[in-house]
Amino acid sequence: MSSYQHFYVEGGGALNELAQRWNTLWQRSYARQPTARAKGIANWLRHFSQDHQFSALCVEDDGHLIAALPLVADRLSTVYPVYRLPVNSWANTGDFLVDRETNLRDVVSAVVDGLQAIAPSLLCFEEITLGAPQWIALQSAIRNRGGRTFCKRQSPVAVIDILGDWDSYQQSWSANHRGAVKRSYRKLTKQGELRTERCQQPGVHLEQMLRTAFAIEDRSWKGEAGTSVLRTPGVLDYMLDEAEAVARSGHVDLWLLYLEDRPIAFEYCHFAKGTCFSHKIGYDPALSKHGPGRLLRYLQLQEYHHQGDCRLLDTLGTLCQSKAKWATRSYNVGELYASVGSSTCNALLDGYAWATKSYRRWRGSTSAEVPKLGATSYLDTVTIETPTANIDGAVNPDGFATQTGQISSLK
Repeated sequence: MSSYQHFYVEGGGALNELAQRWNTLWQRSYARQPTARAKGIANWLRHFSQDHQFSALCVEDDGHLIAALPLVADRLSTVYPVYRLPVNSWANTGDFLVDRETNLRDVVSAVVDGLQAIAPSLLCFEEITLGAPQWIALQSAIRNRGGRTFCKRQSPVAVIDILGDWDSYQQSWSANHRGAVKRSYRKLTKQGELRTERCQQPGVHLEQMLRTAFAIEDRSWKGEAGTSVLRTPGVLDYMLDEAEAVARSGHVDLWLLYLEDRPIAFEYCHFAKGTCFSHKIGYDPALSKHGPGRLLRYLQLQEYHHQGDCRLLDTLGTLCQSKAKWATRSYNVGELYASVGSSTCNALLDGYAWATKSYRRWRGSTSAEVPKLGATSYLDTVTIETPTANIDGAVNPDGFATQTGQISSLK
């Protein structure tokens, strides 16, 4: 007989007290991004929410934490109560944590028991990996209890498998893409020496490199539009705090590309469970025709192939042509609404789903054309045991020193 028990923790302070158990669960869970650890959520709450709005539904078995769902209280259209994940356009710190070694169906059933205790309310899960086992199981459990689920939006995200065969990976690209990378290298090296700098440790140097990176972004169209990190109130402080917290747990990976002493491109990443998560990338617009961002991505992937501890680069965000050229496969993220244990909530969600679909039909909305992935043939060179982007992997607990590298030539 199951000994599962659910309980709620309220506020960031209670989460901090649970941090060690929470992080152990994250390590054992299907969740991949390191911002879903306790410190990442606490940092998000400090910058973007209020302490009293946060709670976390937890399930334990014989004293062991085996599931956790972080929730932030909000209002749908400022009226109806809704619980969301701690997620916004700047950060994704919310995920459903379930221990992979447990019986998924039974544990998720216990989670739904806990969710019924906060009815009537709607649940809104944004930017979730729709194909991840824990989210599939949650939808099934909710419907089996007479609840409703509705996927309002889904979109593909490109990923790049890193299989260790750099030459085969390059051969999988189109001839145009290979030529574009070589042209970027030739044009930039004519103007001076290129070098990369990489930081994977917390401290002053990480902050300096981040400020340099965000200054590059601010010179782009994002700065002119007022949407860059430097021009959005409060976001720079959040990003610096986030990077420091992620770096302290050994999960940051920041790249800069220099032309002589001039920083011309950056990529800010998190690294966990064998996956690099590309959170922000940018380049100097004055050199846009030379493709410095393209060249930095090339050098980054080359290093990952040779280094061997990274098995996947997750590009995050919208799948566009520039990402598709490098991609080997994709997965879907989406926005999931759910109701549990209340006929009122069910009726409200049914109405919301009907209104959303009716509005789409009235607008004549059609699905955007998905760019063709440019490196799918690379997968023909090896058998992948887990053909989804929800890839499990061990976290490398060791930090790495800042590295610099000269760039000599491209094949």
